[in-house]
Amino acid sequence: MARRFNPRSEPRNGDDRIGSRRRADRYPMCAAMCSLGQVVDLSASGMRVRCPGQSPVYIGQPFWFGISAGDKYLRVQGEPIWIRRTGLFGNACEIGVRFVGVDSKTRAMIADLARYGFVPDRSEPAPATAHTEAFEPDAIPEGAERVGSDNAANNAAQVEVEVPDLYEMFELPRSATGDDIRAAYRRLARDLHPDSNPSADAAEQFAELTKAYQLLKDPGLRRRYDELLLASRHAA
Repeated sequence: MARRFNPRSEPRNGDDRIGSRRRADRYPMCAAMCSLGQVVDLSASGMRVRCPGQSPVYIGQPFWFGISAGDKYLRVQGEPIWIRRTGLFGNACEIGVRFVGVDSKTRAMIADLARYGFVPDRSEPAPATAHTEAFEPDAIPEGAERVGSDNAANNAAQVEVEVPDLYEMFELPRSATGDDIRAAYRRLARDLHPDSNPSADAAEQFAELTKAYQLLKDPGLRRRYDELLLASRHAA
């Protein structure tokens, strides 16, 4: 089975979002693209991505993200916590990503990469907290230039996405037919359904399997996902 994070709360009342809003300062990104789409903004706790068409990912799907600028590279875990349609005719979508399990030092470095395009050298860095930026907004180190809504073009941070292979979850090749995926889902669902599987994580695995199946059984969403998976492999 695919790598999993700890269980997350599920969206309620049809709202495609979980968790809460980002509490860390957000920094606009200029011309930052990843295999998901355009990175609109980045913060120490997450990011917002805009992509064409329907979302090729689902709420709670685990990803690895690579955030880089210059010679600095950070690899962090993340997951979509909300997805919404956007655009004049709803022909695009935005994805809110929350970083998972990131320590205060890494949070501070992500904020610096987003804000300045590099990690400044600080002899006495201020401590980071769980819900705030590591450094005060006005405490710009010597030689560093603020990257914000009025200076986003100076932002050099880039984002890469490592897309998990959902076909591995179904023990199938990427060339599998729709019938193959349906048969594999039914077989695995019988094994993982909480009513017949007493293991503690059966419900979580069953829910993850079902979300992946809902994506792959839709021809349009599957095509978008396959394109995303291929782009991720080429970028690796």
